Amino acid sequence: GDLGCVRKCRRQIDAAVAHQPDQLRTIGTEAFAARFPGAVAESLQTATGSFPEFWEYESVARNLIGGKGFVYAHMNTEYRAYVEPLYPWLVAGTYFVAGHSVVTLSLLQCLISALVAVVVYDLGRRTFGHAAGVAAGALVAVHPGLAAYASKFHPLVLDALFIALVVLATLRLVQEPSQGNAAFFGGMLGGCILTRPTILVFVLPALAWLAWRRSLRRAAASGALALAIVAVIVGPWVLRNYSVLGTFVLTRTNTAYVFWLGNHPGATGGATDPSGAGSLFDVAPPALKQRILSADEVTQNRIFLSEALKYVQENPLAFIGRTIKKLY
Repeated sequence: GDLGCVRKCRRQIDAAVAHQPDQLRTIGTEAFAARFPGAVAESLQTATGSFPEFWEYESVARNLIGGKGFVYAHMNTEYRAYVEPLYPWLVAGTYFVAGHSVVTLSLLQCLISALVAVVVYDLGRRTFGHAAGVAAGALVAVHPGLAAYASKFHPLVLDALFIALVVLATLRLVQEPSQGNAAFFGGMLGGCILTRPTILVFVLPALAWLAWRRSLRRAAASGALALAIVAVIVGPWVLRNYSVLGTFVLTRTNTAYVFWLGNHPGATGGATDPSGAGSLFDVAPPALKQRILSADEVTQNRIFLSEALKYVQENPLAFIGRTIKKLY
């Protein structure tokens, strides 16, 4: 009767758990296999100059290896916190070990990207069961965008992995509240902040979910432990920024510039001028360009923030319209 059903369910659960490591390896291998050909194909184009495709992160990494520090020459000054640090550190570490091998970096990124499928599998399994986990992991394994960016030297590979890990850590904490899972949540959150700090908007909803499913006391205790670990991970970077810039900077200084790109009279929704004349800053009013190019890193971004906020105040409907447009 009922006892037989319980035993049958138990055997099914035990069998699923026993096969979980094999399933994780299978999904991870399939995800890597989906990314590997693209990495090889792009590597073979090195002679044509179309590979590798670099952004500012690689320049920062080369400066780190060269002993110049975490710097990036931009707008007539040296930025010391132009981007979040985690991806440039990854690039610099890989170059240091592998001798500036972009192929090694590309393969490492394929591995990191493949891990996203493994994490998503575990998320699906914990939420909806084994079959849903397999389906979710398989979809991520063959996702065209994730596969394509695996061989582009851009922090998206780390962003995707850490965001998925933060969600997984939250689910684990809600399902099985413990100091270990709270510490895991804090560790993943801290790592994510160093590559994609917008994850911070997820913290309060996550703790509210924990309080709703468990208790306010449990959420407060877990949140305190998690945030303490976040402080240990992120704190050194914040202190470093204060030391070299003389002001509080969480991860990067050019956030105001990005905000200005979308909020000024010449905004196009991108970073470049449609006419091909260069970046939107290149075609900005001469007076603004002169102010920017004669300022240091922190002052530049204060100017950009002031100009953007002024535009938003004068054109609130345009700001609201562009904000809504981002959602579709």
